[in-house]
Amino acid sequence: MIRTTLISAALTLGAMAVKAEVINRRIRCQYNGGKWTEVHYTNQSDGDFTLIWDDSPRMSYVWDKPGHGTYSFMVTDKLGGRWEVDYAGDHSKPGESNIGFVLAHSDNNNVIKCLGISRNAMFTRP
Repeated sequence: MIRTTLISAALTLGAMAVKAEVINRRIRCQYNGGKWTEVHYTNQSDGDFTLIWDDSPRMSYVWDKPGHGTYSFMVTDKLGGRWEVDYAGDHSKPGESNIGFVLAHSDNNNVIKCLGISRNAMFTRP
């Protein structure tokens, strides 16, 4: 009984060990092909993140959990909009600032491109 409990606890802790690196820095982003601007990017240990634009309000994004009918990386903003996440840049050079991500909103065709956050640093899907 105790051994079963310990094994269960170890498996639970192991599953929780996959966490994102907590990041709090400025990165370059572009909204709908406009000018590149610095944006404050911050995330939580579970990978959910916030973009704070200098000229507009902040927006927080929550990763969709498996089983929500998605087969790709998806996030939902605090207004309920769903964004597909893709990763851009030269992945053979993980330290380079050209690695980033793209958020694409399929309902309204808005696109946000950001540089300076790699997939591994941002989050590995929950």
